[in-house]
Amino acid sequence: MIPGDNLTEIDTYAQESHKQRFPRQWAHYQNQVSNHQDIIGTPLEQWPQITRSQAEELRGLKFHTVEAIADCSDQQLQRIGMVAGMSPHNFRLKAKAFLNLATDSAEVAHREAELQALREENAKITAETDAKLSKMQEQMEALLAAVAEKKPRKPKVVEA
Repeated sequence: MIPGDNLTEIDTYAQESHKQRFPRQWAHYQNQVSNHQDIIGTPLEQWPQITRSQAEELRGLKFHTVEAIADCSDQQLQRIGMVAGMSPHNFRLKAKAFLNLATDSAEVAHREAELQALREENAKITAETDAKLSKMQEQMEALLAAVAEKKPRKPKVVEA
């Protein structure tokens, strides 16, 4: 069944060739059959743009994810109508904007995690360098002290 189109439905047994030919559609079918536990994408309930009742109406039209709304065709948009309380085209644009924002936020979080890892590594290297430097200074001081003890001093000659 095509999301948003309740008039067209192909009723046949799924063969292995169908699964290989239409892997994305097969995955979506598996998601529908499995009580929506393994939905690929952002569930409508997690989208703050719509209410719970609007999410239920969209599920009745076979839209289960925000990605499905963002990627739907104009014909599918006509089937949605005013379910979202706004123009269907604006509704699709808001879905795309939400997904872009989520992608950007995820990218920023990933970069912040990388930056934090680099800061930790930098702090570790700095601590190791400081430890090595203090150890070298101690060795140098010990070496200078040993050299100073072994070197005989000349007596001062006072001329009259």
